Parts: sequence; C-alpha cells; structure tokens
Amino acid sequence: LQDFYNQKLHHSQRTVMKNAAHVVVRQAVDDYEAVNGEIALRFPVHITYTVYFKDERIRDYDNIATKYYTDGLKVCGVLPDDNSKYVPDGTTRVRLDRDNPRVEIEIEEMI
Repeated sequence: LQDFYNQKLHHSQRTVMKNAAHVVVRQAVDDYEAVNGEIALRFPVHITYTVYFKDERIRDYDNIATKYYTDGLKVCGVLPDDNSKYVPDGTTRVRLDRDNPRVEIEIEEMI
C-alpha cells in the first residue's frame, strides 16, 4: 500500500487500496479514542507520516501514498478537511522494520 505510485494499477485496484487505508485509520482512531477520549485538535496541524518497510529497497519518499491516510483521517472526522487551511504542512519519513512494517501518523497542532 505504501508505495503504490510505482505500480501500474487499474483504478479499481487503487480504490481497494484506498478503502483498506481508510479501514486501518478508522481502527487506529477508534483504538486511540477508547484509551484517550475523543480527538480534539486546534487547526492548522502538521502531519508526519513515518512509513516502515520490511526491506531496504530504495524508494522515493514522495511516491508513498500518504494521501489515502490523510483522506481516512477526514472520513473519520479527525480532520474537517485535508486542504491547506487545516493541513498546510506535512512530512514523510521512510524507515526500515523487517518485523513490523507499518505507517505511523503523528498530528501536531501548529498553534
């Protein structure tokens, strides 16, 4: 999912990937809110995506599909919108974790 731009996929396959990202984000938001209460942010925010891959293949950080995760945050109600009024800045990091590939999302208020 993380580096789908390098693949030539039919739009229906991309839709499946997008929906999978939304499900993962929904579960993460539900888990977070179960422990910490409802997420209440002051905007604008900076989002940092740290993507852990299972191999050391060299990737272009800007080919990583963070948009689907950002859209998932919008669908879940964490973000009112994903435009520059609410998310004017973001960072993508690429890391290695052979045992636990994943995407970590950190949201920091910019106020």
